[in-house]
Amino acid sequence: MLLSMAAILLFVCLAINKWDGIPRFASLSLLSVVVIGVPRLFELTRNIAWDKYLGELSYPLYICHFLFGWILLPETVFGVYLALFLSVVASILLYHFIERPIDKWRQSRFAKTQRAMIEGRLVQAA
Repeated sequence: MLLSMAAILLFVCLAINKWDGIPRFASLSLLSVVVIGVPRLFELTRNIAWDKYLGELSYPLYICHFLFGWILLPETVFGVYLALFLSVVASILLYHFIERPIDKWRQSRFAKTQRAMIEGRLVQAA
């Protein structure tokens, strides 16, 4: 299934773009490898705890790096590393003190609703 989707994607890319020879073929081949390889890579790494933690930090880091890049306007190597360090620290703090508590609260509300439905206290709308 995945291989057929990659073949269709390759065909569509070839059909909508003019052929530029070897560079076009190389870039489309790389695209095909990525389309096939990335899902497999996610399958292989889904049970690695530190990889999951880094994944959880990706959105807070995405939010924070703009802020520290804008505040510091790093023009030196030290400034770049300082902005990176502050972004990572702020991301860790956001994850542990804001995102996780809100997610736990949200999950507890869902669990209470599920228990109430099982016990018959809530009636589902017909």
